[in-house]
Amino acid sequence: MASPENGSTDGAQPADTVPLSLDQEIDSVYVQFQGLKRVSPHCLIRECLAFRHARTLGDVQVALEDAYARLNELNLLKSLRADVSIEHNGVVDITFITEEKKRLLTMSGHVDKKGEMSADVRMEQPALLGGPLSLSGSAGSTMSQARNFLLQLSTPRFLGRRYTWNFDVARSSSDEKSASSYSECQTSAAMKLADADGTHTVALEAALRDIHPASSGSRFPSLEIQMSRLSSVKTSVKYSFAQMWQTHHIPGGLFSLRSDFEAAGLAGDVRFLRGETFAHAIVPLPWNLRWASLWSCGLLRPLDTCQSCLQDRFFLGGATGSTAIFKGFADRGIGPSGICQLRNTDRSPGQHKGRGTDALGGDVMMNAFSAISLPVMLPSRAVGEGVQVHVFGFAGMGSIAARSHGGLRTLTQNLRDGSRASAGVGLAIPFAGMGSLEFTFAQPMWIDKHDQCQRWQVGLRMDFKG
Repeated sequence: MASPENGSTDGAQPADTVPLSLDQEIDSVYVQFQGLKRVSPHCLIRECLAFRHARTLGDVQVALEDAYARLNELNLLKSLRADVSIEHNGVVDITFITEEKKRLLTMSGHVDKKGEMSADVRMEQPALLGGPLSLSGSAGSTMSQARNFLLQLSTPRFLGRRYTWNFDVARSSSDEKSASSYSECQTSAAMKLADADGTHTVALEAALRDIHPASSGSRFPSLEIQMSRLSSVKTSVKYSFAQMWQTHHIPGGLFSLRSDFEAAGLAGDVRFLRGETFAHAIVPLPWNLRWASLWSCGLLRPLDTCQSCLQDRFFLGGATGSTAIFKGFADRGIGPSGICQLRNTDRSPGQHKGRGTDALGGDVMMNAFSAISLPVMLPSRAVGEGVQVHVFGFAGMGSIAARSHGGLRTLTQNLRDGSRASAGVGLAIPFAGMGSLEFTFAQPMWIDKHDQCQRWQVGLRMDFKG
């Protein structure tokens, strides 16, 4: 039997070359591991239990494929190969030669949906206590001093079963002063349980949340921001469904769907039901064109007489993001807003160049974005080589309604009144092999006097690893 091997455990599949008859009976199978330092062989041998039931070489081949798949799921090994020998007395010896993953440190930088540069550092320590449990920590910061800290314990085996378990402790702060005249802080603990392929996820979360109205700047916070719930305690149960698939009816097409449903109110002072769905499709077209489309919708339903918290509402606007993307408008550029008073009373509202309103978000959101792109090869200085850029045209439409109460007719009318649209063109250029620069020009339509338009937008995403 040939020795299956692969330089990386990601998607590693053993070779299926078997010089002997698959029907040949065997007496026993012995498994051992070489190259282990921090990883305990006891946690790996549990993934090889299929060899117990092997009675023929064909059974051994099937069990070997199963062992490879299960060992890859542990995310402990950088490389893995198997040396297989068959004795004349029917004994099969299998030696897995391994190379363990080392401590990983990654650094990344990108431009967020507000157009601000941000930097992130992440450290991961695999094989904690010699098993599949890993410990990771991350820290991030933006130009506006927003910070995020995360400490996570995770394992792909929960109580010995093929479920992914995470326990996160996080503290985050974000600066929304430019759009909504407040900054927010949140300290949370969450426990998540997901099936092997991540299709179904259940999470329990507890969070302490604070909103700090801006005490400086060109404008005072609006009355709506000052009267909002500044401190809240949330405990919730959240279910997520995520799936990605391809279909033979559309060769080369890729589709994905994600839905989240959250119920808050087990303890604390926040009670609501919240649902959000996001769909994405990429379809190749004739003449080397590609069509990409995003759809999202969300509904927030408070279960008490209080208004929803700002942190739980939906917002739209910005050049990047998933559910919130709306080219042609600034971050949080559309939707319900509150009027602000200028701090400098000597300056008239007409002389004020910044925003004069606070984005308040809404309890109902619908959004759609569609783009058609064409790859274009640009010549470079290197002979015979070129740089491939993408030219694309796009259109988007979205709406936010302030409240979810009322009948279907009222809700439909509110969404219709808040509808906005935009269309434009863009250019995506690779950036030193580490990301891409995206330049877009959009023309907003159906705009309101309080909307924040942003026709020219630039996006950048970069990744560094080391």
